[in-house]
Amino acid sequence: MLLHYEYLAKQMDDKYNLLVYDRAGHAWSQKSPASVPRTADTTVYELRGLIDALKLPKPFFILGMSFGGLVAQAYASLFPNEVKGIILLDCTHPQLFEKIPQFEGMLASMGGKFGTVLVTFMTFGFGRMLNLFGAFTKNNTDPPAEANKRLPEISHREGAKAAAWASHLSSMFREARDMPQTLKWFKTSRPIDIPYFPVVVVSSGKHRPIQGLTAEEVGPLWLETQKDMATKLNKHPSLVGTNIVVDDEVDHISCVCSNQILPSIQKLVKAASMK
Repeated sequence: MLLHYEYLAKQMDDKYNLLVYDRAGHAWSQKSPASVPRTADTTVYELRGLIDALKLPKPFFILGMSFGGLVAQAYASLFPNEVKGIILLDCTHPQLFEKIPQFEGMLASMGGKFGTVLVTFMTFGFGRMLNLFGAFTKNNTDPPAEANKRLPEISHREGAKAAAWASHLSSMFREARDMPQTLKWFKTSRPIDIPYFPVVVVSSGKHRPIQGLTAEEVGPLWLETQKDMATKLNKHPSLVGTNIVVDDEVDHISCVCSNQILPSIQKLVKAASMK
């Protein structure tokens, strides 16, 4: 959700042009037609259309979190001349099901009957009712209290409303449902082949349990996927294997923690200027 990036965006130097957006169906963005798959490559073309409509200069850097990290990788694969480098925040690995098979069952559940039932409840206002009791007060990344306070109160309120919308949840579950298609696309797509291409991977040090695995079991497995991407994707000698682990974070990294993200952005920009 773009509100999670609000504080980070305010800390960026004025010399940067920033585009922060919500994918189709997320928060305030319009839903895509039901016939359009919610895969990473499809999202790339939607993002590229937005960038072209706004007439933003190319090439540029992309920062992607979780599924957004797959979108960043797919963009660099499809349009290598338009991307200077990427930062991946707790990014989903393109071989996730092979690396951690338990995720396949969890995502299938989200994209199946469970997701359908939950979205139905939300459509009839169940989410708004839960919100009255603070069910969506925290954002999905559950950041540390000191970082959470950096966001204005209005951001918490508006984010809580959006998290309870049926359209927002429906889009998340559609991405989960279509994850097998996304991962299949990466198996057959052209690998990122850009000379001196800089990549920085930032990872959470703590995780919640998933289906069939405890939190203690998930953590090391997830970090292995992050290290693997840092090693295989980066083509810049000054950033070989750069994987920054944020030990005090739970689940996916929240972008309100700018003290961890800003140095990564600066490192990426510096590397891109050193050919």
